[in-house]
Amino acid sequence: MGMLKEMFGDEGGGEFTKKPAELLAKGSYKSNAETVLSGYKTYQKKYVIKNVVLKMLLVILALVSSIMMLITAEDGTVMPVVLIMICVFCGVYFINEPINNRKKLKSGLSELEGTEYDVEITDQTIKISTVSTLNDETGGNDDDFNEEVSEESDENGENEDTSEESEEAEEQGPPATIIHLDGAVDIIDKEDMFVICVSKKYIFIVPKSTFTEEEVQRTRERLAAVMGVRFITI
Repeated sequence: MGMLKEMFGDEGGGEFTKKPAELLAKGSYKSNAETVLSGYKTYQKKYVIKNVVLKMLLVILALVSSIMMLITAEDGTVMPVVLIMICVFCGVYFINEPINNRKKLKSGLSELEGTEYDVEITDQTIKISTVSTLNDETGGNDDDFNEEVSEESDENGENEDTSEESEEAEEQGPPATIIHLDGAVDIIDKEDMFVICVSKKYIFIVPKSTFTEEEVQRTRERLAAVMGVRFITI
């Protein structure tokens, strides 16, 4: 009984104390179109292309089935032809969509060029704040940022996640996005940048030149330990 009382006693007040966040890196950077496009291509290679391949496999299976139906159908049957046309249309759409989205992103980056941001990385969150905005934000859409919901460009042309799991509006101070490093967040550790992917739908690109070498190394080691396989090194 004495041991149980010691383990479950009221000395701590019965309250759970959350571990304070550990600051890993902090700095400022300016939006750069070349950096954004490089990070966006990395995102597409990791997530978008895989989705396109899976969709195309389904299209091919449907196309083969439609062709077999056409071969075995009676003369004058229109349905197999219609299905073949739908399959071809879907295949062309799935292939062209990532290309078109990249073009839309590229065309809108000029308006965000030079916008300055503050970034703060801890072992629990990543906070990105707008320091100055040269132009109104513009956005495009991407199937794999959000299958059915259009995205809006945030800093660097990335997309601001408005869901509860990745963004909290601050009552005071400059506009800020707070990304919680839970199971919905992946980070791609590229040579010159961190590509932060939220729910495989939204991305934020932070250049490593923002931080010192010590901060980059500390961030890499700590987040790799905290996030496990969700911290991906390229």
